[in-house]
Amino acid sequence: MTPLPVVSDSPAGIGEAIRQAAAADPDRVVLVEGKRRSTFRDLLDMADRFAAALEGAGVAPGERVAVLLPNCGWFAAVTIGAWKVGAVPMPLNPNLTASELAGIFRAGEPAAIVAGPERLAVARDAAGRVDGLAVRAWFTQREAEPAATALDALPPVAAPIWTDQPGDVAAILFTSGTSGRPRGVMLRHQGILFCIGRLAEMTPIRGETALCGLPLFHVYSLVLVLLAQLLRGGRVVLEPGFQFPSFLEVMARERVSTLMAVPPLLQLLVMQSDLVDKIDLSALRHVFCGGAPLSRALAERAEAVLGCAIHDGYGLTEMTLVALARVGPPVRRGSVGPPLDGVDVEIRDERGAVLPAGASGQIWVRSPALMKGYFRDEAATARMVVDGWFGTGDIGNLDADGHLYVTDRIEEIIFVGGLNVYPHEVEEVISAFPGVARVAVVAMKNEATGEVPQAYIVPQPGARIEIASLLSFVRGHLAPYKLPKRIRLVGELPTSPTGKILRVRLRDAT
Repeated sequence: MTPLPVVSDSPAGIGEAIRQAAAADPDRVVLVEGKRRSTFRDLLDMADRFAAALEGAGVAPGERVAVLLPNCGWFAAVTIGAWKVGAVPMPLNPNLTASELAGIFRAGEPAAIVAGPERLAVARDAAGRVDGLAVRAWFTQREAEPAATALDALPPVAAPIWTDQPGDVAAILFTSGTSGRPRGVMLRHQGILFCIGRLAEMTPIRGETALCGLPLFHVYSLVLVLLAQLLRGGRVVLEPGFQFPSFLEVMARERVSTLMAVPPLLQLLVMQSDLVDKIDLSALRHVFCGGAPLSRALAERAEAVLGCAIHDGYGLTEMTLVALARVGPPVRRGSVGPPLDGVDVEIRDERGAVLPAGASGQIWVRSPALMKGYFRDEAATARMVVDGWFGTGDIGNLDADGHLYVTDRIEEIIFVGGLNVYPHEVEEVISAFPGVARVAVVAMKNEATGEVPQAYIVPQPGARIEIASLLSFVRGHLAPYKLPKRIRLVGELPTSPTGKILRVRLRDAT
C-alpha cells in the first residue's frame, strides 16, 4: 500500500491519499453494511457519480454540501465526492429539528443538501426558513419526490479530476454546543492527514476491522474510524448505533478487532456482562475511548469484561486528536496519554502563566491540525486562538513524564465559599462505590457558600444504593466542602451523541 503522508505539510489532500490507497488495492472490502460489502472500487464509483452530479449542478470549489445521513456507505461516498470537486462537506446531526438546522443553514449557506428520506422534509422546512438560501441540488438515498435526486439512481459518468488541496478546508463540523451556541469548525485536509498519520504511528491500526457505531457527523468517528481505516488497510463495519445486543452479534460475525467507544457504551457492556460473556469477541484486540471523560473505575471494569486494555484519548473538534494512550504497557490510569508527536500542550493559570508539572490549570494546545477557524466568526476565532495556541476551556495537568490528565471544563468548576471543587474528582470517588453506573456532579446555588455540589447518580440494574452509606464512603476520600449536599438517583443522564454528559441541562433542572 502507498504510505500515507504523516506530516502537516503533506503535498496532497485527503482525496489524493484515498485515490492512492484505492489504486493499491481496489478490490479490498472497505465498508460493511449488514449483508452488503463495498470494495474500494465500489466506494469510489459511488463518489465519482456524486461528484459528477455536484459538478453538473454548478457546485463550485469551496461551497458547502450539507450531509444529513445516518451511518451508511453513501455518507462516505458523498464526503469523498465533495472533495473530488473541491467542495466542503458539512456533516450534520440528522436528528436536529428544523429550527436548529435553519440556524446552521443560515450560517453555512449550503449549495447542496443530502438527506435521508425520513429527514428530507425537515431539511426542506429548515431551508425554507432561511431568506435568500439558494440550494442548487437536493439528494436523498432513494426516490422520495421529483425535486430530490436519488443517490442510487445517479448514472455512471466520466468522473471529474481531483481538485482538493492540502491547505483547503476539508470539512466544517459543528461543535456539540454543551456550553453554548454550536460553531462551525473549519478543518484542513493537511490537519486531518496529520492526525491519521500520528494515530498510525502510535497504534497498530493497519488492516483492522473496526466497528463504527458512533455517528459519522462527529470528528471522532469520521476521522479516527472511517478515514483512518480507509487509509490504513482496514475495513469499517457501519452500524446505525450501538443497538444492544445486536451490535455485539455483528462484532462476533464480522470478527471486529478494533472498537472506538465512549464511556456510556463501556458502562452498558459492564452492566450486561453476563450477556457479553456469551458472545464470541475473541477477535477484539484494541478498545479506544474518547468523547467524554473515562473514570478509572469504569476502565477497570470494562477491561475485565472485554478481556483487553482500554486506551483513553483526548481530542477536540477544533483539532481532532491531541493525546492518546499508546498501545502497550504500562497503562497509566486516568491519563489520556502523551500529546501526539508534533503537538505541544501547556497548562496555564488564569493570567496565562505556564504551570509546572502536576499543577492544574487550563489546557492550551498548539498543533498542525488546528482548525483554520470558526466559519464566518472571526471574533470567536480570535478569542480562542492566541499566537497559534488554542485555549481548550478544559482543566487538566501534565505529569513529570508529559502524560496529560483531563479533569473538567472551566465553566463546570463549582465555587464553594472561595474554594474550587472539580466535578470529575467527586465523580471518580462516587463511581467507585458499588452499584453506581454513571454519575454527574453539578453546581447547586447556596446562600451561605454561593454554590455546593449536587450529584445525579444512575444505579446499576437491580442495585440499591443507600445514600447514607454512599456519603460515608465519599467522606473517607474527599474534604467536607467537596461532598455533594444533595444526591438524586435517576434513570439516565442527558448526553450528546458521543456520550458527553450535558451538564447544562442538569444545572438548569437544579
